[in-house]
Amino acid sequence: MTRYLFALIALIVSVSAPAFAKAGDQWTDSEFIAGHLIITLDENVGTRVPVVGKDGIVEIGVASLDEIFKEFEVTNTWRLVHDGTLNRLKVQPDFYRTYVMVFRAEYPALDVLDRFASNSFVRNVEPDLLYHTFRNPNDQYWSLQWDKRIVGADYVWDISTGSSNIICAGIDVGVDWNHPDLVSSLWINPGEDLNNNHLVWDYSDYPGDTEDMDAIDNDSNGYADDFLGWDFIRNIPDCVDGEDCDNRTDNNMFGMNSHGTHVGGIMAATGNNGIGVAGMSWVGTLMALRAGFQSEDGQGYLPQSATTPAILYAAANGAKILNMSYGGPSSSSDAQIAINAAWDNGAILFAASGNDGSTELQYPA
Repeated sequence: MTRYLFALIALIVSVSAPAFAKAGDQWTDSEFIAGHLIITLDENVGTRVPVVGKDGIVEIGVASLDEIFKEFEVTNTWRLVHDGTLNRLKVQPDFYRTYVMVFRAEYPALDVLDRFASNSFVRNVEPDLLYHTFRNPNDQYWSLQWDKRIVGADYVWDISTGSSNIICAGIDVGVDWNHPDLVSSLWINPGEDLNNNHLVWDYSDYPGDTEDMDAIDNDSNGYADDFLGWDFIRNIPDCVDGEDCDNRTDNNMFGMNSHGTHVGGIMAATGNNGIGVAGMSWVGTLMALRAGFQSEDGQGYLPQSATTPAILYAAANGAKILNMSYGGPSSSSDAQIAINAAWDNGAILFAASGNDGSTELQYPA
């Protein structure tokens, strides 16, 4: 009888058990960038780092990894977060072996992910997830700022209109740093302001004081000439014409989509100056970061390869308020590690949810 009972249990288990799940199955319904993965190498790679070989394919000196690099034609990698940023954090997340990896977009990203996930030299691998900006309303009276009255900001302003010592960072699709209602609120990186004159720019077509522009990372945070912040967007296809989506990051945080400028204004537009709107803080300091782009379909998107280093950059450079007005249904362990690290380093984080009328979970909120 016992033998038949065990046989019955085995039959039930074999019928009801799901097929063996692949690593990429959790992202089957997610949006991500074709030809990109974010990969964290295991400690057993030692001091090896990926480099581009003579044939234009990335190699690292580990046979099993080099085989996959060659199979999927991996042509480029770069560190997700610079040492300079990580080393400035009091509580440091382990992104020292995490890379953005670029391969031929014709290969399905989740298939490539599955191959890397099965390799013992890989600790974690994820797609370069895409999150949406939550759209702004275009109602006729939106500019009357009913939001400030609902939260009682006018009562708070009787007590305090804010402090320039509190740095607010918008993790968004870029900021019009030339906007007249934001100019006096912009954060100027003291480590790159070599002549200490607090000049936002010399010419209105590019941020920064030309006397400070020396192409040197003077404050050792991993970024050269990051006067007002940084543009983390790199190697992105399908951007709208005129949007900066080339294969390098830079210190120009301007974005064609106005979402980041709008959100920056909600936080720190100069108050009581007779123009535009008043931010929650009239005299706040806005760290302008570009971690998103406008695509050909008109939507603003924020890839994980830009938002994660932007969050850590903000925390490492003194931001105490981090706003993330974006989201989507897919979770990321890398994003969670970065958010936890920002919190552990003293930042308060805000994320949007509910704008689409859905009751389903939204990440990072």
